[in-house]
Amino acid sequence: FWRYSFHLFSYQTWILRALMANEFENRVFTCEAGDNRTCSCMYPSILLPQCLIDGNAVLSHYGSEQSAVSYNILILLAIIPTYRLLAWIILKAKNRSNL
Repeated sequence: FWRYSFHLFSYQTWILRALMANEFENRVFTCEAGDNRTCSCMYPSILLPQCLIDGNAVLSHYGSEQSAVSYNILILLAIIPTYRLLAWIILKAKNRSNL
């Protein structure tokens, strides 16, 4: 319950999505050839016969294929003032209860 209900309110979620989109989106990586000259790629990709990994396939594997960096940064910029406002409200409520 806790993991999924508060997952979208965590700034770390959006930082990780932005980082992954920045690193893997529209890039191609090489796989290492094994002992018998077959490719051993970590992620399934359409480029597997060429011994390559599509970066978008990596994003798809982790479930963040539709994640643009600017969108994630925008969400982060919305979360920060929201957290500050909630903290201010809680502090004001505690201050009034102490009086």
